[in-house]
Amino acid sequence: MATPRIFVSSTCYDLQEVRFQLRHFISEFGFEPVMSEFGDIFFDLKAHVQDACKNEIEKTDLFVLIIGNSYGSIYYGHHSHSEPDSVTLQEFRKCLEVGVPKYIFINKFLKHDFDNYKRSKAKAYASNYTASKKDISEIDFTEGYNKNYPFPQESYRHIFKFLDLVESLDTNNAYYTFESFDEIKTSLKKQWAALFYDALKGNKNISQLSINNIEVKLEKIESYIELIAKDTGNKTNSKENKKILSSEINKDHTQSTQEELSRILDHIFLSGKSSRIRCIDKPITNTEAAEILSNIEELLKKYKLSKTIPIQEILSPIKDFHWYTVHAEVPCNALQSLLSLKKNLPKEDHQALYSEFSKRVNIHPLIDDEIPF
Repeated sequence: MATPRIFVSSTCYDLQEVRFQLRHFISEFGFEPVMSEFGDIFFDLKAHVQDACKNEIEKTDLFVLIIGNSYGSIYYGHHSHSEPDSVTLQEFRKCLEVGVPKYIFINKFLKHDFDNYKRSKAKAYASNYTASKKDISEIDFTEGYNKNYPFPQESYRHIFKFLDLVESLDTNNAYYTFESFDEIKTSLKKQWAALFYDALKGNKNISQLSINNIEVKLEKIESYIELIAKDTGNKTNSKENKKILSSEINKDHTQSTQEELSRILDHIFLSGKSSRIRCIDKPITNTEAAEILSNIEELLKKYKLSKTIPIQEILSPIKDFHWYTVHAEVPCNALQSLLSLKKNLPKEDHQALYSEFSKRVNIHPLIDDEIPF
C-alpha cells in the first residue's frame, strides 16, 4: 500500500530532539518520514551529499520545514558568496521549485524578534524618506540598516533573510509558530485531518459547483432563446428584443472582465502586503498608468527567465513615486495576465483599465508604527 513520504527539513544539531520526536509522530501517523540522519535518502555516488538531499525532495509528497535559532551549515556551492544559502534554505528553494506542498514552523521567539526587526526597519525608512525626500533602493537601505541593527544573535542576519523569503510566497504561505514539539504535533494533526477531509469532499464540491454554473448558464441561454423566438413573425418587437439580448450579453462580459481584472490586481498589489510601505508624493494619473502598462511587455522580455519582476522596475515611469518593501517582487504571470486582458479589451475601454490600475497604486496601506521594545 502506498503511503505519503514526508521530507523533514531543518538544522540538525540544535533541533535534534524535535526531529526525533517528529519522526516518531510521522511514523505513528502511518506516513513515511524522509530524514538524512536516518538513512532515508539515496546518496547518489555521482552527486554531493547535500545535492542528494535536495534531489530527494521531488520524490516526496509533503515537506515539513522547521526554522529555529540556528542558520545551519552553509551550502557547499555558496562558500564564496557574500550572502550564502544554508543547506536548509537550499532544500526549501528546491521544494518551491518542484512544487511539493509544505508546512512551515518558526520558533516563536525568533518570529517575535523578526517582527521587531521589520517594524524598526520600516520606521527607520519612513524617517529617512521624510527627511531626505530621496528614493532609496531596498537593497542599499537594508544593507546600511543591518550594519547598525542590534541583532539578538549573529545568525539572525541570515535567518531573517530566510524568513523574508517565507513571507514573500503567494500561495501555500501559511506558517505556524512553536515553542515546543507538542505545538508542532497539534498543528500537523489538524492540518492533515483537514487535508484528508478536503480530499473526501473535494470532488463532491467541485461537481456541485460545476452543476450550479451550468444551471445558471442554461437559464441565461433559455432566456436568450425565448427572446429570439419572440422575433418570429413579429417584426415590431424584433429590434427591441435584439437590444435586450445584446445588453445582457455585454453585461455578462463586463462582469467577467471586472472579476478577472480584480483578481489580477490583487495578485500584483496584495502579495506580501503586511510588510509593504508605499510613499507617494502625489496620486498617479491615468496617463502615468498607461505608461506603466505599455512598458510591461518590454519588462516581460527583459525578465523572461525570472518568475518575478521588482516593483521598482514596473513603476519606474512614475517620477514622484517612492516604494520600499521587504517583498517588492511582482509575479510575472500576473503581469502577463494583465497584458493579455488589455490586448483583449476594446480601445474605448482602456481608460477604464488605466483608472482602475491607478486607483490600486494610489491606495495607502495601513502601517503599524508601534515597536514593542
